[in-house]
Amino acid sequence: MKIAIVGAGLGGLTAAICFSKAGHEVVVFEKQPGQSPTGGILGLRPSALRVLYEHGLREKIEAISQPLGESQFKMLPDGKVMRTSDLHEDQVAGEGLMLMTVRQKLAKVLYEATMECGVEVKYGVAVEDFEEDDKEVKLTFEDGSTYTADMVLAADGIRSRLRSKILADIPTTEHDPVITDATFYVFHIPATQLNDSIKQRMSKTSGPWMSMSAWIGKDTWAMSAFDSLNDYLNLGLAIVEPTSQTSLWNEGGDVKYVQDYFQNRACEDVRESLNLADHCDRWRLAWMPDLPRWTSLSGRVALLGDAAHAILPNGGAGITLTMEDIGALNYLFRQQGTSDIPKTLRLWNKACKPRSDKLREFGCFNMRRLEGDKEALALTQKAMQEEAGIDRKAVEPDMNAPFSKLAFSRWLSGYDPVAAAEAVLRSEKS
Repeated sequence: MKIAIVGAGLGGLTAAICFSKAGHEVVVFEKQPGQSPTGGILGLRPSALRVLYEHGLREKIEAISQPLGESQFKMLPDGKVMRTSDLHEDQVAGEGLMLMTVRQKLAKVLYEATMECGVEVKYGVAVEDFEEDDKEVKLTFEDGSTYTADMVLAADGIRSRLRSKILADIPTTEHDPVITDATFYVFHIPATQLNDSIKQRMSKTSGPWMSMSAWIGKDTWAMSAFDSLNDYLNLGLAIVEPTSQTSLWNEGGDVKYVQDYFQNRACEDVRESLNLADHCDRWRLAWMPDLPRWTSLSGRVALLGDAAHAILPNGGAGITLTMEDIGALNYLFRQQGTSDIPKTLRLWNKACKPRSDKLREFGCFNMRRLEGDKEALALTQKAMQEEAGIDRKAVEPDMNAPFSKLAFSRWLSGYDPVAAAEAVLRSEKS
């Protein structure tokens, strides 16, 4: 099968590796001149790691990653700890570990892997339009040239240029991203700038394990994690107010503005760390509404990753969703063959969409919690009290459980996209 992938982000490159190793002819088109230099720490959940490991990337991924051993919820104004989660227990419960890595390093590993597979990645090439029939898809580029493929995966991000054509029968207002008033500022502060006291309080790194803190404020929040592999503190802060920012990504932030904003809104640890910074990146937080489908009417062009289901931050769920989708689609093509691409994409949509719909809801809940919503925080506190001392292994995973419950956490961490695809195939045969 001849596959064209539009977008050379993490999802596009992962898809290129998977489908190339499955024996398909793959080419990637990216409108930017190269990989983005911005981005912070991201989490890879076990289901995402299985997809990467299946294609021989375990050693390279583990070399640039640290397992997440502990997470804490703290109050941003005073630093008070609300909840501590020992994520070593996830491994004991059979769910595997979340690995924390740096976006730029992961992109480099994936790009090198595509080169080893012989995949051509064409940078500086913007797709303008496409036409499809029941046999093929023809892409047209800005310079007027064309490329023909059997299937196209649009992995071109939350502001996908192809989404409006893929969903041409649906009003644009129903598939435009929902842009929030929250702007996220990311700082990378070298450990050499931190005094021993701040470093000890902000890192809490034990051996190979990384710890992460979520700082809850009123209409604002923060995330911090010490990256001992690269020896710097990763500090991200959200400001929820209107901004003049025009893009969603790849813009530098005003360091002084952020420092001033948090002088009376953050505890000493965050303020002192922030005051050491001299540069930051920023991006707007946004999410995709519920799309009726991810495929074109003729069924040979499909949205992938953030182009289909961008969600608000919640512990690496966004990149994990994308990896899960790729793993499920690769499995379905292995089982179904390539004789009926539209049918396979329809089955894939059916298998994967319930998971993304649920995690979109969870992302919105998590954002409310981070911004200090009293109801969301009360639900979290209540669940902590009710489930204190419960053996995690004894809790049955349940996607429909309340978001603050262990049953939902178990489903979130232990999900298997291949099992979901298998279930859809069984339902088709019955």
